[in-house]
Amino acid sequence: MINNKQIDFASHQQSTDPVSLNLTQRLLVNATRLFKPNTTACKLDYFEKMLNYLRAIGLYVLANNRDIELKNPGIQKMADVDYKDRISTSLTEFLIHFGILSFSGNKMEINKDYNSLLENDRISKLIRNDGNLSYKSLSRKEKQLIIDFRFVRDLVQKYNNPGYNFQSIKGKESEIWESLITERKLDYEVRLSETLYHLVDLRIPQKIESPFDEAYYTESGQNAFHNFTQFRFLDYLRNITKGNSAINLFDLGCGYGNYVEVVQQNFPEAFITGIEKNPKVFADTNDKFANAENVEIINDDFFQYEPGKKYDVVLMNYVLFYFNFTDKKKIIDKAKSMLTEGGSIVLCQYYSGIESLKRELAKSQNDDSTAKKIEMYYSDKILYANTLWNDAVDTFAEAVKWNEFKTIVSEADLYMASMTNADPFYYSLFVELKHQL
Repeated sequence: MINNKQIDFASHQQSTDPVSLNLTQRLLVNATRLFKPNTTACKLDYFEKMLNYLRAIGLYVLANNRDIELKNPGIQKMADVDYKDRISTSLTEFLIHFGILSFSGNKMEINKDYNSLLENDRISKLIRNDGNLSYKSLSRKEKQLIIDFRFVRDLVQKYNNPGYNFQSIKGKESEIWESLITERKLDYEVRLSETLYHLVDLRIPQKIESPFDEAYYTESGQNAFHNFTQFRFLDYLRNITKGNSAINLFDLGCGYGNYVEVVQQNFPEAFITGIEKNPKVFADTNDKFANAENVEIINDDFFQYEPGKKYDVVLMNYVLFYFNFTDKKKIIDKAKSMLTEGGSIVLCQYYSGIESLKRELAKSQNDDSTAKKIEMYYSDKILYANTLWNDAVDTFAEAVKWNEFKTIVSEADLYMASMTNADPFYYSLFVELKHQL
């Protein structure tokens, strides 16, 4: 955990400059992927393939939105933009960071390494699994992109149907990957790939009709929590509360009660209130804590809810992207009004475009090894696709953008008191907000 005296969080701006691995890091990645000595190495191999998988999706989206003017986000002002501008900017940032587009001033260029896939409907044939895809005149990068795209789609199929026979993975490789799927060691990664595939339905300015219900996203969050977040959260909460077990805690959008359960088990004198709007998720969570005297679960809209007391901690975990900018401000303002003197709002959220802040955070936490930098590289890239998804799909209102978030915090007369990574990859961050002194 780093406080704002160690890093001036608010001084960091979103960046549109793509990051890349240096030569040493790239050689290490290639060697590790070649030999696959363990599960970690296999996951690294998967992430490299996933980047090409997402590039293929990006090329397809670009081909289907050619009538949309894409502007250089580095010089575009985002004040008072409409949805069309917002989603176009998120798409452009995604394409830039995946090496598909580049800009010189306002002049846009498509990377020549991927030009052939955009010709003769080739990218459509790949995405829609048309077997008549021609390899003639394709670049080396395009051929590898096709291989990797089909590889990831194979794993998604296997994940959803254990009886499925791999189409593009053969021999001993198939045994390795099948065991990872069977042992559920790739749950989060494959599920994320399955979700982001549906970006192919993006037709700006229309929102994508989500193929998943809200419970699906809640379940994905539960998966990520159990795999990555819970251990970081407990340490962070203990630091914030300075060992005080007798806290009142409010969990906004508590889902299946993942955070509630951790607090209940480790803060025996705490009283925890969770609010969940989704009736089905609420019912399951309410049943889960039916016999817990120090937990109450409420089925209500946070905007309509009238709290009867103040709280030492208000949690918001992957909540803000369900609301537009105006409602984000209202949520933060209301959460602020619920705090005790010295209380904290704690958010768990991801933000694209803040690679420099994450690097500084990792360094300040003595967590900036070469392996960690490689992990962060992949997570940062994938974040641009996830940000686009949050802006594009109808389940969400809009992605949480770092510069907008800073504005909301400042206008609420709050400040970022502390921060840490919520997972080993610095994909998401815990951020503590407090009243201005």
